[in-house]
Amino acid sequence: MGWRDLLIGIGFLLLFEGLPLFAAPGAYRRVARQIDAIPEAVLRGAGFLASAIGLVVLYTVFLGGVD
Repeated sequence: MGWRDLLIGIGFLLLFEGLPLFAAPGAYRRVARQIDAIPEAVLRGAGFLASAIGLVVLYTVFLGGVD
């Protein structure tokens, strides 16, 4: 694992972050406005959950031997 893998990961991140903006910018803008109404604790919990799931996936792939 090296720079190539890191760049692949960053490429996928940018791809998935950019798709909603490209496909439906109006809907993305509406969702962004609604996020302001969500309490900070809920957003923090969602961020923690997403991070935890990401760590489990990475652990499974890299250390669990998923091929």
